[in-house]
Amino acid sequence: MNQNFPYSWINTPNVNPLLAAMIKKDFKTAENLIKQGAEIADIDKATFQRALFEFLNDYETMQFLIKHKFKPFYYYGRVECQDEYGRLWGIIARVYFCRNKQVLELLLSVGFDYFSEGAYWGSDGNRYVLWKWVLLDGNDREFVDLLLSYGTLAKDILDWIDDPDYEPHNYGICSYLKSNPNIVWKGYALASNRFGEIPLPKRPYIGIFTSKRKKEFLEAEYERQMEEYRDKKRVQQEFLNSITQDDWKAIESMSKREIEVMQARKMLVNNLCNKNN
Repeated sequence: MNQNFPYSWINTPNVNPLLAAMIKKDFKTAENLIKQGAEIADIDKATFQRALFEFLNDYETMQFLIKHKFKPFYYYGRVECQDEYGRLWGIIARVYFCRNKQVLELLLSVGFDYFSEGAYWGSDGNRYVLWKWVLLDGNDREFVDLLLSYGTLAKDILDWIDDPDYEPHNYGICSYLKSNPNIVWKGYALASNRFGEIPLPKRPYIGIFTSKRKKEFLEAEYERQMEEYRDKKRVQQEFLNSITQDDWKAIESMSKREIEVMQARKMLVNNLCNKNN
């Protein structure tokens, strides 16, 4: 058993057996329980959120969880964990402040989003969002590079911080992104079109009056874009290949729920408009 695990209830008989096995890092027992029909979803939500706060700093446990449906497709809305004070954190924010890059990459690789799962608590007792800290106060280029490598578009990041209130703070990250940093593609999990077609770069027009120097520049730039396109296609395919049949079922179910929510919102808006008329 992990003696450093900060729970007083780990030896009590009421702990969910699957959770107890994960706390003990007895993954063989946990695997057997899952084969017998146990699911993470069966664990009391508040108890699991509290355990998850500690699990998120342990790569081996998170690897086990992700193997067994701890993926964004199985959740509707934000995925949060709970600290010892009962405060809810976004899971990406928790891992970021643990400075656990290995777990962070693991979460990003299966599609968790630092924008959705990025809430954290400041030392002043207020809740904040991670992207403002990283991009405005923290100026963390290493983390920005990580986001870019998993498919977040530089344009989207620039849009997030395009706010006059933050103009004095965001010069560093803005200028860095506009300098077109080289991206080592690791995955396409965060991009909005992760399941869609990645646009093919447009071949540049080279006319009879195009200078040799301009022609060489255009051709080199086009080849760079094509190399990036091929890299994106590769990592997107790797991501798609990692999705199991159960994952696809969850994705289809999630899509249906999203459609239902959109329809409900549309109906609400129509009702309000009818009342006003």
